[in-house]
Amino acid sequence: MEVYDAILGYDWLSAHSPMTCHWDTKTLEFEDKGIKVTLHGHTTQQPKLQQVSMPTLAKWVKGNAVWALALVDTPSSSTPPPPPPPPKHPT
Repeated sequence: MEVYDAILGYDWLSAHSPMTCHWDTKTLEFEDKGIKVTLHGHTTQQPKLQQVSMPTLAKWVKGNAVWALALVDTPSSSTPPPPPPPPKHPT
């Protein structure tokens, strides 16, 4: 199940209309009793990748502390080769 900042029902949305929604900044603006209200959605920072040494990785694997692993490499300036053709099925 995904995480939601808020779930606003139709009755609440209707009672606070009109409103302005800014999807890029995750804000919702409306007036309540003549006062401007701005709701701010949750913003998360992108996780940072850190280089891990082979001895540290080996220690984690031995201690069963690794549940997922990704190899990240800098893309080369050349164009990658095309993917291989799909396997042929015998007829």
